[in-house]
Amino acid sequence: MLGLLGLLLTSVVALLSQTHFNGVLDVHKMPDAANHIYALYFIESGVVWVVCTLMFYLAGLIFSSSSIRIIDVAGTMALARWPLIFAAVIGFFYHYAPFTRDLGQLRGALIGALLTMPFTIWMVALMYNAFTVCCNIKGGRNIMVFIVTLLLAEVAALFACQYAYHCLRLS
Repeated sequence: MLGLLGLLLTSVVALLSQTHFNGVLDVHKMPDAANHIYALYFIESGVVWVVCTLMFYLAGLIFSSSSIRIIDVAGTMALARWPLIFAAVIGFFYHYAPFTRDLGQLRGALIGALLTMPFTIWMVALMYNAFTVCCNIKGGRNIMVFIVTLLLAEVAALFACQYAYHCLRLS
């Protein structure tokens, strides 16, 4: 429940600061035409969380000899996303527009990226701990399995968010 509360609070702050989390590792500040669709911020959080949960659960089923419960993976993956609330707060102060020629906006994007990076790293560390504990994967392969699963989850989350945007007629 605490993890879901964290997702909800992060989505509220993201809505207010116009910060998007449309991938497992992605933080974007996008004042766009879609901002009138307030549910978008909650949809992005939910989609990314579900994708992470499913990907790490499947990895656990494949690579662990232990019994794994999806509720454990879901709860710990939600808890692992708590640090992103700080990245959403940073969104109030910096404009993340890396594809611009305006030097001020580019500087803001760089500063914003540098400030949000520790929170993304923190989240990944929490996700790793959640994965190793919930799926009981030990030994040297757990790091490689985690990295590959994280990258696959990132790609899957991006596609899932794009599909959600398409369904909302945003792309």
